[in-house]
Amino acid sequence: MPSFSELSDEALIRTWALVRDRGALEALLARHWGRACGLAHRVLRDPHAGEDAALEAFVRLAAGARRFGEGRA
Repeated sequence: MPSFSELSDEALIRTWALVRDRGALEALLARHWGRACGLAHRVLRDPHAGEDAALEAFVRLAAGARRFGEGRA
């Protein structure tokens, strides 16, 4: 299996959804955390609220990823 850094976002989400491999979720966080926080900070105009919103987005992704992986293996 290639390293997580070589996988697409879709492959990482599928890996997390199907086998709950923590490395896949960590790779998604590493890849997108800065942009997610930056966008939320600009929209909300509050760095703490932006970080909270970005975290909530990733929590929802992690919790709902199984639906994404269904039928796509």
